[in-house]
Amino acid sequence: MVKTKKGVHHHFKRAKGTVAKSDAHCTDKFPARIDVKTGRALVILPPSTGKFILLNEAENASDLTEVGQDFIDAINRHNGRNEPQSSGSSALTIRKPSNSKNGYFGLKALLARINPDCGYDDWLRVLMGIFYHTGGSDDGFKIADTWSSGGSKYCGENAIRAKWNSFDPEHPRPVTIGTIISMVNNGYEIYMTAEEPFEAIDDAAEGGK
Repeated sequence: MVKTKKGVHHHFKRAKGTVAKSDAHCTDKFPARIDVKTGRALVILPPSTGKFILLNEAENASDLTEVGQDFIDAINRHNGRNEPQSSGSSALTIRKPSNSKNGYFGLKALLARINPDCGYDDWLRVLMGIFYHTGGSDDGFKIADTWSSGGSKYCGENAIRAKWNSFDPEHPRPVTIGTIISMVNNGYEIYMTAEEPFEAIDDAAEGGK
């Protein structure tokens, strides 16, 4: 449990096979509702400014209390939302930027502040972070290649593609957007300021594309 300026954050581990979506509410209109962050949503922990631990019974993420679908569905009902589709559904839920075909506004804002001629280790971590954050997509590759091409050490699209294709999308401990954020002064604020609102899109309604 983490105390913040606006309330208390409770952290749980989702059971395998459960389905949940991030959710946010206007406190003035719905003071009793509970905001939810899950999936790839970012969470800032203490010792960040304005946050401190109220209760910590977990030494590792794996020690967090596990919650099942009943718990998740109860939160959704409390928030006045429809329960998420069951984990056995063939339809997937994807999220895409509401105002741009390619999006990734926050990611691009961070990259604009990182020199692509940084040391190799940092450069590689940035590429890995882009890969994981964009799901290894072609859009992600274009972002990585465009950023790399701004440096004098740029070795061409084919070399970037070879490195990109060597990354493992199932890596148990991937480099995430959090690493890129940590490389930029006030990275989190820059990311959150640039990031556009997202809307949930049903993959079935999109024809599976």
